Amino acid sequence: MTLLKQQHFLGQLEQDKQHLSPFLPAQDNPVLCAEPAPPNPYCELPMRGVPSDILTGLKPHYSNYIRVPVSSARYWHTGFDLHANKQLYCVNKNSTQRISTALQSQSADTYAFIKKPPVSVSTQAVTGAPAKPTSAMFKSDAAAVAAGALPKEHIENQPKNADTIAPSVIISQPKDAQTLVLKQSAQTKKRFAHHVMRPGETVESVVDLYTGTLDTGRIYGFNYPQITAKKPPKPGDTIKVHTGYDVLVKGQFYNSNSVEVSWQGPTSGTLHAELERIDGEYQPDTGYEYTLALPLIEGEYQLTANADGASHRIQFSVVESNEQQQIVDIIYIPVDHSFVAVTQSLADILDAQRAELNPLIENLKQCIAGQSQDVVGQGPSESLVKAKDELNSTLKPLVSGPSANSITEVIGYKGNKYTYVRSDKVANHTRKYKIKTDIRDGRRFSNDKGELDKDKLAQALKNDLSKLKTSFKFDHKLLDDYTAVWGDWAKELNKNLSIKGFEKSDYFDASAEARLMRYTHGASIAAAFNPKDGVFALQGDFKSDFAVGEAKAELSGYLPSKRGYEMTFMMPLKNSTQEREVNLGAMRLGATVSVFGYAGAKLQASVNLGCSLKQGKMMVNGLSEQEKKQMRKADRMFEPVKGGAEAFVGVSGGCELAGALQWDNPEKKKRPAFCDLAKIGGKAQGSLGAGAQWGFYIGYEDGKFKIQAKASLVWGVGAGGELVCEVGLDELLTLVQFVYHQLKNEDYDYLTFIQPLAFEVLYKAVMLQITTGVDIANYLSSELDQIDKRWRNLVVSHSQAMNLAERIKNEPEMLKYTPPEAKGAFLNILANTNVASFKDLNTYTWSGFHEKREDAILIILSRVLCGHELDEVLQHMGKGGTKCSKEEGLDQLNSILDFSQQIKFDLWRKELPKRAKNGSVDTAMVRVSPF
Repeated sequence: MTLLKQQHFLGQLEQDKQHLSPFLPAQDNPVLCAEPAPPNPYCELPMRGVPSDILTGLKPHYSNYIRVPVSSARYWHTGFDLHANKQLYCVNKNSTQRISTALQSQSADTYAFIKKPPVSVSTQAVTGAPAKPTSAMFKSDAAAVAAGALPKEHIENQPKNADTIAPSVIISQPKDAQTLVLKQSAQTKKRFAHHVMRPGETVESVVDLYTGTLDTGRIYGFNYPQITAKKPPKPGDTIKVHTGYDVLVKGQFYNSNSVEVSWQGPTSGTLHAELERIDGEYQPDTGYEYTLALPLIEGEYQLTANADGASHRIQFSVVESNEQQQIVDIIYIPVDHSFVAVTQSLADILDAQRAELNPLIENLKQCIAGQSQDVVGQGPSESLVKAKDELNSTLKPLVSGPSANSITEVIGYKGNKYTYVRSDKVANHTRKYKIKTDIRDGRRFSNDKGELDKDKLAQALKNDLSKLKTSFKFDHKLLDDYTAVWGDWAKELNKNLSIKGFEKSDYFDASAEARLMRYTHGASIAAAFNPKDGVFALQGDFKSDFAVGEAKAELSGYLPSKRGYEMTFMMPLKNSTQEREVNLGAMRLGATVSVFGYAGAKLQASVNLGCSLKQGKMMVNGLSEQEKKQMRKADRMFEPVKGGAEAFVGVSGGCELAGALQWDNPEKKKRPAFCDLAKIGGKAQGSLGAGAQWGFYIGYEDGKFKIQAKASLVWGVGAGGELVCEVGLDELLTLVQFVYHQLKNEDYDYLTFIQPLAFEVLYKAVMLQITTGVDIANYLSSELDQIDKRWRNLVVSHSQAMNLAERIKNEPEMLKYTPPEAKGAFLNILANTNVASFKDLNTYTWSGFHEKREDAILIILSRVLCGHELDEVLQHMGKGGTKCSKEEGLDQLNSILDFSQQIKFDLWRKELPKRAKNGSVDTAMVRVSPF
């Protein structure tokens, strides 16, 4: 920037022509040496009461001066140097001016100031010629070195003189609280753009491109006579376009190499002015004036000048001149049902805000599209985390809580349904140019059917525009174009454009949290926004249903992906502190996430999320930094991602999570075959809740099977809390199959992730269904003692042996999924004869005794898949499946199996693999005689 003026400060005080200053030596050949400052010869007066205009005029700062009595300055001749050592001011008729002598003023309001000396000096008389030069004989160390009085190293080792005046800076134009008008004046400067004409361009199109108006005078008036209406520019010609006015900022900075001027308001920026070098070096104790041209538009600004730590700050306003204002568009502000006339300065703000806020969401959308699903559980990608952090950084100063933010929602700007801007950027404009047209006034806008009439709306806008205090220029076609855009937006939300719908305001949620939800989910990134194009950054395979007007959305799909993943986690061995990995097979959540308002916006911007149960419903919530710390204490498996939704403060609800935990069931022929294992929601407390600390737990409570799973097992890194699910009637068979397959996968070892009570209830209920034929669901609405009583009366009793044999022979399907405890209990009943057995004639056949029992035994054994399972079955052949030795179990079978069946049984045992085959039970069954 141009440096208009520089002034060099004289290194020592001048000697007053009429008054001998004691600061200077009285001898003709003085010897100078630095000493403590002598007493001030003037009576120092307080600065209190000095008019502010005078204090501002003291350069570089009034603190560099002391005030003295005017009587002490009666012989001064100061001149008009802003940085001179002596300054005289007077106040005459409320006007402040600088004077050169005190005699110039007849006013009693005269003020005298003298600058504080940078170096204190004293006089030492020389009475005789010394025999040898000493340093005290010279005015400077440099002269002493030249004469040999001091060594050269003396200067090199000396620190730089620190007794210079401290840096200072001041803004002299504009004044604090001043209002500047954007028109030609001493405080503004015309701003121009240089444009090279291209084929097809006209003067009208170019001026519209740069100013948003059709004012061709902005080109013709500054390119005459080369360019006129009769001599239009040709392709390749370079023309000047008057695009507006810059505001001139002036001031001074002192004892600094540069000044930095920054401004905050509808536009923001920083400009610098640097010193010119003199003889290759900066000159100390020198004051400089600066002038900078700032490209400001209408609005309120804060201006700050900084120079080496010194600063000066003012506030001022900029307004457009009446003659240059022209309406370039109309916008609608839903929160107060108002239409607003858009001048070019407001259009500049809206464009700048779109350029700032829209790319954040567009970048988020691109990162979501590129999010890899190959490695489930890895958490959000690095690029997605960065995109969310950038969004948070921008929103942090704008969001005050769930019901308060500084974001204004604009409808219809430049044909866009939604535009979002910082409220402080447009507040002055929306107040000043608000049109009194209220869409809720049905009498002005409705037709005979009570529907909105666009022609009437356009006419109302035209009439109300003419009532604004400022006289605007505008093209009437603009109103027709805008009402068409606004009508399309309104019809999406209010299908038949019923005026009653607008009156009630129930067609559109304009609350703070609703507009924040719409912004963060992409309503502004496309002119013709389609709800299906919404941006949803929740990891998973989802399809969205975005109710834009209500600021609600439903995401339906799968977490963490449609194809699921192998759910693995570590659990302790039985009666041991050692851990082992548990693999539950392929799992996923078939889920619906209801996203709304502030909670939805927070979830969108978060890289960490938490699941919690509230009143039986699962809620998922974005985690702030503080909530992330709390989650780490509550959930030892939570692995947070660096970053967080720091922009979102205050307590808010979460987004509801519904659906089911699904398991890829090996029993289904077509794979993958995900089946609902348990529905999301319910209650979990007591011992069940404690068991979930390892990641996955099945329990039984209040007559229902419950599953608790750490959210991190479903979403992976960045998810905390627990998912609580209830097994309904439709999921009971899947649960039975799931538990059996977990036993099979673990070689029929103890399953630490199943509550002993739940395991006992489950296998006893399965045995009751096999024995009685009554569906398992009928036995699960009771407490354990009632289930156990029925089990003992209907299953364990030997009087039921023949009935059991018949049931097993006719409906053997459920036997495939019974655990060793159930198989062992059944074999105990069938293998041990008693008096009731002998009385039961149906137990005999022509082939021998107990043949039906033996057939049932062989059916049960055929469902044993491997040596590990057989061992567990044999060891649970005590009464009711209680423990016994393996040999005791074999003895019971050997005692009832006769001759050839015994031989074939022994051969079958030898064919059994040690471990069961992978896949379904049918796949794993051993197909050898007699089975």
